[in-house]
Amino acid sequence: MTAAQYTKWSRPFRENPTLKGALVLYNTIATYALALGFSIALGALLWLRDERFLRVCLSPAAGLVIVSLVRILVNRKRPYETLDIEPLLKKKKSGQSFPSRHTFSAFAVSTAIFFLLPALGGVCAVLSALLAVARVVLGVHYPSDVIFGALFGIILTALGLYLPLPL
Repeated sequence: MTAAQYTKWSRPFRENPTLKGALVLYNTIATYALALGFSIALGALLWLRDERFLRVCLSPAAGLVIVSLVRILVNRKRPYETLDIEPLLKKKKSGQSFPSRHTFSAFAVSTAIFFLLPALGGVCAVLSALLAVARVVLGVHYPSDVIFGALFGIILTALGLYLPLPL
């Protein structure tokens, strides 16, 4: 992504404060809604003493540890650190842009919910994709950050959900 590309993508939001506010609000609401939905799913599994609880709980958690380690090792600078841009979302964080942990978490949750209720998981995946786009347009991630965050979220969580447990 170049500064010119970012400027083009973010222009409609810069020119319309209401649209910008909606994008920032979506970023927040989608993040919390997916976390809340996942928490409710885990609570229901626990309440029902469903044998899938541990797998659904630990698969995204293990993936988050792996993604966090990758972020530390790669320590990629964020677009607002390397490009001459003013992000729509002000952040003080530096580095650790790759892969996007927001996007990883959103797709990990979507994959776990898909494991339980495919139709709802599909809806969550759409919300997650929109969140990934928002993170780029907000200027806090590169497209490759969110693409790999999504792939890691899906793959690592699916591996934990569908591979046999070594017990």
